[in-house]
Amino acid sequence: MLFHAIPALASDKSIILDSLNVRDDLLCVSYHVDSLIDAKFIQGLERGFTSQVVHQVRLWQSKTLFSALVQETAQPITVYYDSWAAKYAVVTERENRLTNQIGTVQEICTRVLNYPLVPVAELDPQGKYYISIKLITQPISAEAYEELREWISGGRTKPDSAASLSLEKPSRGPFFNVLIDLLGFGDKSISLKTRDFVLIEKKRVQFLD
Repeated sequence: MLFHAIPALASDKSIILDSLNVRDDLLCVSYHVDSLIDAKFIQGLERGFTSQVVHQVRLWQSKTLFSALVQETAQPITVYYDSWAAKYAVVTERENRLTNQIGTVQEICTRVLNYPLVPVAELDPQGKYYISIKLITQPISAEAYEELREWISGGRTKPDSAASLSLEKPSRGPFFNVLIDLLGFGDKSISLKTRDFVLIEKKRVQFLD
């Protein structure tokens, strides 16, 4: 069973679907990305920027004309370098971890294991569904953009490294966006869309040809 990633930007990275199954009457998904955190992401951390990886997972019911969105989740993972502890800090909705290994940061940011999407009792037993996954990497997170803009304009000597989980981005102009992209710190994303699947007796996932 093979799935292909659809890169939103030119990239050699892809999302690999590991499993989609029913566990404890919940539809659960597992997937990973190889080498998501690149040199520019690490460089941003070393420069004191707060970085972020956002996992967006959507469950759709497949229709003839327009698919219907059934469930949507967004999981932000915030990463920064804690200069006091001399370790990387990784903040998720479930934990706040410190580590001195970039490999551990990579593991937390790139692997999702049995993430529950929806109770199977809420799904149409006759319906066809598919899942779309999008990973957005932000070497400079939404919260750090404003700090960087002030830093570039001379308002600060260097950006702060305090982390926040807010997903709202500060207002910024097009010229600043172009500058960020030219420096290599712009947002990047990769996507995956699975084939249609059905549920067999609400206990097993079967993909369609």
